Amino acid sequence: MTYDGSQISDGLAWPDKQQGMWEFFMPLVRVPALNNRKVIMMDYNLWFAMNKAKDDASRSAEFAKITLETYRDAYDAAVNGNRAPLVVGNHFNDWAGGAFSTATEQFMGEVCGRPETVCATYSEVIDWLRLQDPAVLDSFRALPKAQVQ
Repeated sequence: MTYDGSQISDGLAWPDKQQGMWEFFMPLVRVPALNNRKVIMMDYNLWFAMNKAKDDASRSAEFAKITLETYRDAYDAAVNGNRAPLVVGNHFNDWAGGAFSTATEQFMGEVCGRPETVCATYSEVIDWLRLQDPAVLDSFRALPKAQVQ
């Protein structure tokens, strides 16, 4: 294994190498639509925060909207903050009528073509990280974690 994505970070953080493995932190972000409650930015965690993960397809549009807004806010926090890679955790399930896959697809469609934005796999990011001067990466990691406002 070359990477792990199971650790959580309060805000968006730069990947770090721990015990020989790259750690991509799942960000804990504020969700304005949920009274600014902090939630791990992953489909299941958002779903649980919205309705205790009860499969209610009638709320699909509502859940997709909240999730998309959360992803947009996190993207803006990264772009305007430490520019850490944004991890979007999605299981590609049909939970809540496919709300989370819908939000992920729309979000990727919106941001992947933007200037200075690269949508990449973990492996591609690792290849890029390996090419960087370790001192530069340390300076990125020293920046404050990007926070959704």
